[in-house]
Amino acid sequence: IDGEALKDSENMERLFELRCILEAESAALAAERRGQEHLDAIKATLDRMSGEERWEEGSIDADLLFHREIARATGNSYIHTFISFVCEQIRRSIHYARLTNPLHDLVEVNVGEHVRIYEALVAGDPSAAEAAMRAHIIGAAERVGVKLPAARRKQSGKGK
Repeated sequence: IDGEALKDSENMERLFELRCILEAESAALAAERRGQEHLDAIKATLDRMSGEERWEEGSIDADLLFHREIARATGNSYIHTFISFVCEQIRRSIHYARLTNPLHDLVEVNVGEHVRIYEALVAGDPSAAEAAMRAHIIGAAERVGVKLPAARRKQSGKGK
């Protein structure tokens, strides 16, 4: 994945599509496999995202770490490695979203989406975790002007 290529909206759409596929399934696996240590690590990142750092650069680091910790909770090191790599590629999209959306609204929506993912993980509910992650990725894509094919299918009634 070429960082420069991500300046092209079609490539950014492809990256978000990949994230949606990979991270939604990863969230489902994490809900099945997570231990208390995983939940504690994920909660710590969520606390950073919703705390004093939410207005600063540290919030972006915490957001990316949240996704990496979910990948770690799958127990599959390949998933963790790949999602860690992809997370660094999306850092630019988070910066862009923060510049082009009202920051207060963006932070509240983003944190709320992450809370729903966390709650599904705590409940050990793979379907809810997958749905919450999918909704988050679709929402994150929309906040940077990317409409994912999966979202278009659902709106037209062709999806689940």
